[in-house]
Amino acid sequence: MKIVYFNYLYDIDGVSIGPKVKTLELFSEFEKLGHEVKIYWLNRQATKEISTTPSEKQTIKKKLSKYLHEPKQILVNLKYFWKEKQIVEHENPDLIITRIDPYRISSLFVSKLKNLPIIVELDSPFVYEMLKFQPHYKANEKLLNYIQRENINKSNLTFTVSDEIKYSFKNHNVDLNKIKVIYNGVNTKKFNPDINTDNLKKKYGLNNSVVIGFLGTFQLFHGIDNLISLIEKTVSQDKTVKFLMVGAGGPMKDMLEQSIKEKGCVDNVIFTGSVDYDQIPAHICCMDLVLAPYPDLDFFYYSPLKIFEYMACGKPVVASALGQINDLIEDGKTGFLCKPGNVEEMYKRIYELISNSELRKSMGRNARESIIERHSWQKKAEQLSTLCENVVSGRQD
Repeated sequence: MKIVYFNYLYDIDGVSIGPKVKTLELFSEFEKLGHEVKIYWLNRQATKEISTTPSEKQTIKKKLSKYLHEPKQILVNLKYFWKEKQIVEHENPDLIITRIDPYRISSLFVSKLKNLPIIVELDSPFVYEMLKFQPHYKANEKLLNYIQRENINKSNLTFTVSDEIKYSFKNHNVDLNKIKVIYNGVNTKKFNPDINTDNLKKKYGLNNSVVIGFLGTFQLFHGIDNLISLIEKTVSQDKTVKFLMVGAGGPMKDMLEQSIKEKGCVDNVIFTGSVDYDQIPAHICCMDLVLAPYPDLDFFYYSPLKIFEYMACGKPVVASALGQINDLIEDGKTGFLCKPGNVEEMYKRIYELISNSELRKSMGRNARESIIERHSWQKKAEQLSTLCENVVSGRQD
């Protein structure tokens, strides 16, 4: 089977590196099953330096973009339509897979024109994200919902990363039977417990310390408020413990650093800054236990890659009991699940792991076994392959 895959993400080497990794890993395993996949990044942009002093022209453009963004995005479907049409004519695939973004509907028209089946990848509820995280653009909610609904209803099939996303469409005139759930996964060969960490531990001064890790950007929805409290409580009880913060960016980074200074925890917290993705496994392997302290979010629809990566490296996870995390982590066996926002409960579990190295090891082994059994990219590729074969053959199961 030959597939063309269309992706419209902008900054795939920056904020969208997670979806990029997923695409490359998933389709690499997919091809090992005997399929051919042609990946097209239709909106990939080169990184540009941003001036800290905006010109008058830039200021005017920013003001106008609030109103012009939506009509521009609607019209750009024409550009994508012709580009995708040419790609399909050149590649002659059996199937189109398209990762939908706000306002994107071009692939549906190409599939209809060429009489090709199409599967939609819905990695996030884009209407919700557009309205919540991009309020600086004027957006027509009814139009966005219409485009989202058309993509699901007019495609042959849709796959998404969580049950929470699937069932968020319950009252949106969408056929839920057409939405299949495939969790995210991890490369269990890249992410493994046997990576040599001697140089990294020496670099960061981690020897002779229990190391508590956090991976990600410093965003409110990553639980940075909880993280600040956990650092203070843990260090106040054990001055030898170290926190390894792997990542960069996010609006709460400055507040986190300032808080650490005020609480006198500077010597116990290491910020690595931005780390190349290939170096992430080694950094996780420097950690003895890891955190995912998400706050109590009303709509936790994520399938957090970092939790799969933590567990594949054999690390016990102390996490908030939210959404898909409840399925990923078996409380007391592969990690600890805590009530979201309950810092006291999280601290209790952290202390339990700090003081019991055998518990850390056994939980870590269990975590890795769970991931290998259920959540390798190979397993995800097998699930997707079955869906694709059913669509191409016309089966509905």
